[in-house]
Amino acid sequence: METEHPRDDQKRACLRCLWWRPTNSVAGHCKRMPPARPDGEAEGFWPMTGRGDWCGEYTQAEAP
Repeated sequence: METEHPRDDQKRACLRCLWWRPTNSVAGHCKRMPPARPDGEAEGFWPMTGRGDWCGEYTQAEAP
């Protein structure tokens, strides 16, 4: 998990993503896809990511 603040030239970062919801100052949950388990037996969970992480589902959030 990348918890460092993303550099200004790093365009993709969870911190700047539409789907990311912070839980504290360095980490948060990715809300892009609903949680699911392949066995269907228990509840899934939202993945925890660091503010400097990013993935292929990245979508730029609007400026506040």
